[in-house]
Amino acid sequence: MNHITQTDQHREAPSLRASLSSLVGAKLDVSNQDWLPCPNLDDASLEQIRSIEDELSAQLPNQDARAAYVGRNRFEVLPVREAHLLSEDRIVNDGLAQLSCPSQRNTTLDTALASCVLIAGSGSRDLGQRIAARLGSEPGGLLVEQFANGETRIIVNESVRDKDVFIIQSGTQPVNDSFVELCLTVDALKRASARSITAVVPYFGYSRQDRKDKHRAPISARWAADMLEKSGVNRVVTIDIHAEQIEGFFSVPMDNLAGFPLMVPHLAERYGDTKITIVSPDAGGMKRAEVAGQVLARHLSRFSDQEGHTIDAEIRVEGMYKRRDKPGHVAESKLIGDGDSVRDATCILVDDMIDTGGSSVTAAKLLRASGARNIVLCATHPIFSKQCVERFRTATSDKGDRLIDEVVVTDTIPLRRGKGDLITVISVETLLAEAIRRVCKGAGASLRELQGFTGSFDH
Repeated sequence: MNHITQTDQHREAPSLRASLSSLVGAKLDVSNQDWLPCPNLDDASLEQIRSIEDELSAQLPNQDARAAYVGRNRFEVLPVREAHLLSEDRIVNDGLAQLSCPSQRNTTLDTALASCVLIAGSGSRDLGQRIAARLGSEPGGLLVEQFANGETRIIVNESVRDKDVFIIQSGTQPVNDSFVELCLTVDALKRASARSITAVVPYFGYSRQDRKDKHRAPISARWAADMLEKSGVNRVVTIDIHAEQIEGFFSVPMDNLAGFPLMVPHLAERYGDTKITIVSPDAGGMKRAEVAGQVLARHLSRFSDQEGHTIDAEIRVEGMYKRRDKPGHVAESKLIGDGDSVRDATCILVDDMIDTGGSSVTAAKLLRASGARNIVLCATHPIFSKQCVERFRTATSDKGDRLIDEVVVTDTIPLRRGKGDLITVISVETLLAEAIRRVCKGAGASLRELQGFTGSFDH
């Protein structure tokens, strides 16, 4: 993927008009990186974004590529097909944002939520609106702008005095900006006399360095936890954090919810009548794979009873050995078992995140060579860096067939591109809405009970 850079004008005045004008006449320099930093255009109209995309695309030497706005602060050079799918998704999402969605909204607000305020950060705006709708409320007002030099400016636009505030902000790209915005918002809420502040962080960034594995390396997860606590947060709620021991880095309550159970109904409906094997792509994920197998087996057993026919609910669990020689690159990968559990099975590769997709493709090739019938990737966090989606679409087996049958992810990170026949997105809105409701209720409403939550309030 090519990189496009801009003149020093790429961060002008904080107003949208200045942001748009700063991109007019932007010069592209094709190099070996993959994105163009730009002002936040999330509030721009579809016509304004399209006009800038057209102007930037006209400067690209490759006619099969297009510059596309993929969300907060980023343009990327994408294949024309990817850019077209992104444009369609943007139109659909814009239409949904203008609907009240009465079928999904609780018309009566739970009395336990009367003292609660939900605020959606710019990294999780759509998700925050849908969570608020589930709870019968509206997101609180939050102004997120940038000064001319790129510093983040935060203003909370309503009173939160003596309120329990939930700020929903995921570690979306650029992760640094998202994290700074979260910390500044927490600080603003603390100084506005909020009674309590809960950071709902669907994807917790900086969680991959949870220990000092190299000389003179930071423990980034501990640093992130300290920054949130010093900013004034009273509780943290996240989904499938990279390493469970990070919970111990916090002195405030920290709840790590599970994302895979939300995918279970979809997986059971589509693959429930086949032999299923849950596969961990590395030794560190074996516990996650075992729990996933248990949740799927329980669901299949209930489904079998309700439909009046028998389904083999025995879920096999397999592990793989993976060795990296550098971040994002797998030097060696092999199956731990003898392969009987994989042969002629639907192999569901379960992981917490997909970044560049290299590990997933390597594991999928090994499983296909071992006789797997279907290969499904399941990951909570679709980071999808660089050409990850295109890599999944073009990966083939030794026989020339499509290597990966389906990729199932959640919307902890907004999927700005890549939707289509290969990628299925399961929303976490019901899980987080229920978690927020239980935090507001207080005594007797445990979040631990949500570990097997499959997305229904009456579960």
